[in-house]
Amino acid sequence: MQQSKPERPEKPERRKSEKVEQVLDLIGNLDSSDGEDLEIALVIVGHLERMHDEVVAEMRDDDNARHTQIIRWAVDADRLYRARLLLESVDLE
Repeated sequence: MQQSKPERPEKPERRKSEKVEQVLDLIGNLDSSDGEDLEIALVIVGHLERMHDEVVAEMRDDDNARHTQIIRWAVDADRLYRARLLLESVDLE
């Protein structure tokens, strides 16, 4: 008999805010080059990376911050850093 593996639960889809929908519509309707699309992605990832770094720095100074919470934010900051490095290494020529 073949044992079936339990299915992994799907992440619930987040509902997009009106602002997000507007930005996605604007980007979708732009006549942008691949390089410009890459630049947009870099700006967004860089913004998120800086925000995560700032939150980690604030939590390090907060005696009430949980260690596990700091670790989660720091890991995500590192992931964003690596994503930015990967995007910066993309050669479109």
